[in-house]
Amino acid sequence: MRAGQLPLDEQVTHFREALRRNRTLTEVLARAAAMDLPSWYLAAGCLYQTVWNVVTGQHFMLPGGQVFTVAPAR
Repeated sequence: MRAGQLPLDEQVTHFREALRRNRTLTEVLARAAAMDLPSWYLAAGCLYQTVWNVVTGQHFMLPGGQVFTVAPAR
């Protein structure tokens, strides 16, 4: 069965497993969390691209891949 047809809790598990394969992404998330910014978010493109690459059997982060975090100016 395709992950998108699984119950939501199982889809979330697959999503998290796919994201954990991207070490760059997990490092960015860890560093951003450690900065303790009052408000920040991760641009969704890097999440989408990571999942797409995993589902299509490509390396989790193709050359030139980017991860963006955004925080408001203080």
